[in-house]
Amino acid sequence: MDDQAVAEFAAHRRQLVRAAYRVLGDNSRAEDVVQEAWLRWTRVDPGTVRNPRGFLYQTVTRLAIDELRKVAVRNEVAVASGELSTVDPIEGVELAESVEGALRLVMQSLSPVERAAFLLHEVFGFSNAEIASITGRTDHAARQLVYRARRKVRAGRPRYEPTRQQEAAILQRFQEVATSGGDFLTLAAACSS
Repeated sequence: MDDQAVAEFAAHRRQLVRAAYRVLGDNSRAEDVVQEAWLRWTRVDPGTVRNPRGFLYQTVTRLAIDELRKVAVRNEVAVASGELSTVDPIEGVELAESVEGALRLVMQSLSPVERAAFLLHEVFGFSNAEIASITGRTDHAARQLVYRARRKVRAGRPRYEPTRQQEAAILQRFQEVATSGGDFLTLAAACSS
């Protein structure tokens, strides 16, 4: 790793932590995600990366979303296996708060159809074709929808002010889908309203 690559990462580190925090809502987890991004950055030939800033932000965002998924899966496994007593209640509260914070950012940054596309693609791994089917758009339009939504979430600029009822409905549907394999179409409908 050359000095230029180290300096490039250092120049963006603070903003990367903020980006991870916006997704996770937890500073120590955000720091861990940025550390993992650093490890990945050290394994990449900087000469092959056209846009280092974009690469770093994309890596951090994906790692942060993966972290949310991992925590949700750990809790889901504990609930499914009846090991509720082994789940740290504080960790459960922290997870709920970080998920709520991430969803609030999504609701404030994205239009209703962008919310649905973003959550289905980035959190639940739906393909663009599946999103197209759900949203009534073409595959290309769905891909563009997810791309634009991802950019807007990264920017973190509030554009919408959802009501408490909208926030509660989306959070409830999201929790149902994440914890019990609930109906994705209901989640998409809640996001789109």
